This record gives sequence, C-alpha cells and structure tokens, in this order.
Amino acid sequence: MALNNLNPRSQWSSSLSYLIVMIGVVVGLANVIQFPYLVSQYGGLFVLFYIIFELIISLPLLFVELSIGRRGKQNPVGAIDILCLESGASRRWRYLGWLCFIVSFFTLSYYTVQAAFPLSYFLGSLNIISLYGPDTPVTVALHGMSNFLPIEICFLFFLFATMLVIARGINRGLEKISWICVPMFLFILVILAVYMAFTGNFANSLKMLFTSHPGHSIFMVMIAAMGYAFFTLNVGMGCMIVYGSYLPYAASFRQSTIIIAIVDAVSSLLAYFIIFPLMLNSPSFVDHLTNHNVIYLFSGVKNGFIIAALFFFAAVIAGWTSTIAMAETAAITMIERFGITRLRATIILFIGSALLGTFAALTHTSWMNVMITDSLPLIGILRDFTGTILVPISALGIAIFAGWVVKKNIFKSELRFSPFIWQCWYFLVKYVAPLLILFLLLSIIFI
Repeated sequence: MALNNLNPRSQWSSSLSYLIVMIGVVVGLANVIQFPYLVSQYGGLFVLFYIIFELIISLPLLFVELSIGRRGKQNPVGAIDILCLESGASRRWRYLGWLCFIVSFFTLSYYTVQAAFPLSYFLGSLNIISLYGPDTPVTVALHGMSNFLPIEICFLFFLFATMLVIARGINRGLEKISWICVPMFLFILVILAVYMAFTGNFANSLKMLFTSHPGHSIFMVMIAAMGYAFFTLNVGMGCMIVYGSYLPYAASFRQSTIIIAIVDAVSSLLAYFIIFPLMLNSPSFVDHLTNHNVIYLFSGVKNGFIIAALFFFAAVIAGWTSTIAMAETAAITMIERFGITRLRATIILFIGSALLGTFAALTHTSWMNVMITDSLPLIGILRDFTGTILVPISALGIAIFAGWVVKKNIFKSELRFSPFIWQCWYFLVKYVAPLLILFLLLSIIFI
C-alpha cells in the first residue's frame, strides 16, 4: 500500500506489472474474432485506416484517461471531480464518471455472456477430442454446446472467476492473474499463427493485407476501421482511468502506453493469420463471423479440434482479462463512492451482472425469446446501445473535458511530452478526436 492524497490506496507493484495488466485489458474478443473478419471483408485498406485512427483517436484518448486517473487517484467519478476542482470547472462534469460506471456495468453483463461461448466451445472441443478424436465433423461437435444450460453454466462460472479476481484486489488478484494469462495468450497466438503458416494459405492471407475490395466504398471502410480502432483500446469506459489511478505519481507511462498499443495491433494480426487461412479452407463458412459460429471454421483443417481447443482457450483468456477490467471499474467506483468494502461491492456486482446477463443469455436459446423489439434481442440492445452509443458519447465527453475544460498545465505535468509532441497531442485531443468521434456517432445512428 502507498499513501496518495492522504488516503491508503493500492498501486501497481512495478512498471512491468502495469504493462502486463494493461496488455490484458486492451486485448479482447474483438482482436481474436472481429479483426480477422473485418480484414476479410474490407481488405488491406481497413488495416491502414485502423492504424491511422488508432494513432489519432484511441492513443491520444488513452493518454488522457491514464492522466486523469493518475492525477485524481480515484475512480472515474472522483478523479474527474478532482480535476474539476483544480481547473475551477463545474463539478457537474463528474457525471461523466458515472456514465463510465454505467457503461462498465452494462458491458460487463453482456460481454461475459459473449465470453461464455468460447469457454463452452473450449470445453466442448476437449470433450470431443477425448470421445471421438480431433477430426470429428463439426455438426457432431456442436451438439449440445449452444443449449441454454451449458451457456448459462459457462456464463456464471466466467462471471464468478472474474469476481474472484476482483475480490482479491489489484496486487493479489489482477497482477497475479495477468502475469499468468497474458504471456500464455501471446504464446498460444504465436504457436497457432506459425502452425497455420506451414499448413497453407499463408501467402493468400498476406496478400489480403495489401488488397482492397472494390465492393466497399472508402467511406464504409473508414467507418469500420474507425469503429474498431476506437473500441480496441477500451477508451470511453473508465477502465483506463481506474488503472491509471493505481500508477505511482513518479511513474512514467509514455513508453509503456506505446508498447500496449503495438501489442494490441500485433495480437490482432496474429489472430488474423490464424483465422483467415481457416476461412479460406472452410466450405461451411457463414457470411458473418462471430464468437457463436467461428467453430465452423475448424472443420477444414487436419486436427481441427486441437487447434480449436487452443484458439478458444486463448479467446477465453482474452475475454477474462477484459471483463476483469470492466468489473474493477464498476467495483472501485462503488467502493469509493458508497464507502462499502471490496467484498460487498463484488457480491453486489456479481448479483446484478448475473441477473442481467442471464436474460441476455436467454436470447441465444429456444427456452425463452427475450425481445425488446420485433427483431432485436436483449443482448443486441445491451451491446448496440452501450457499445455504439454510450461508449462514443462517454469518449466524446472525455475528449471535450480534456481539451476544453481541464487546465493545460495539468496534462503537461502528467505527460511530460516534448514541446512538439505536446502540441500534436493537444491538437488531436482538442479538435481531431472530438470531431471524429462525433462523426462516428452520427454515422452509426443515421447509416
């Protein structure tokens, strides 16, 4: 424990631990499933735009949230409130922190359900290998995997495992789990990518990165790339404010933040070189790749279920470290704003997420058709409203808060950039990021 703002508060035990934990936060299910599909749909131009938008939107906002967290040394509500006091601004901006809390709770509820499918497929793959061997047809393997009971059990187990880490705190929980999971995740991705490189279609997969699809306009490719780049570093959810609040005042996070963004991009590319060759090999590939149907791809390769088991295990790790960040954001907000213990906050969060997540899980089954509209299930409402509406609004608010409300000297003292880098970063945060986020938000709503 260390003394910060006269209150005892946990800190990351080392800069390397912080780096490992942060990699676990930014690498999620989107890296291993969504990115390969998006590249297959939009080609290499998508990758180019993704890199550009990550540099001019996501990375600058990541520095903003980490700075707010380290400066305020509190949850998103308290940290923003402290910067308001320092800048002489209205304390109503603290409601932006409450928006982060709402986003993190809603996202935790539906994201854990999404992560239950890779867990179910991982366990199912192991079972199929033990019973029938690694080359069993997918139609046999899928039997029973997507029923409500196994999905609900996997969901509750996944949620319980997440809350167990949260209950143990950042040093005994988050750090220890990240030190195990993150290296294992990267090792599995590298092994599978190398294996797929020697089993065929690597050349075609590499060629796709330098190919554009004439069927999509540049505008549509830009929107897709902007959306992926925006969400991949988890900005707008408050997670980075919370994780930044555990940084010591003397710690520099400039280089580590760049490394985090690079590892995030590399993880996406590794997953692409695993999944896209499978997409080329699979005669049963459907027109939209999700974590619910990705298992169909593994029927087109020898020892497919061994690869499937490893791939889904990596997906489970990616989903777990991401849900831990969401849960920690919601939990620490309740702890510090309501004065409750970590254990009580964890129990409350588990119950709330279990109830909401169970209704979301039911929409994937034939047991109960939980619908809000005639065509959109509850989990679709949660995912689309939270991910495509609330998160951009939250990120837009954070960008405006940083660029137009907070005093410049606060960020100067936190970031310690050179004059040229500072001017570039400030211009991106104050003008470019808000305009692009607003453009993305309007595009999502009206297109």
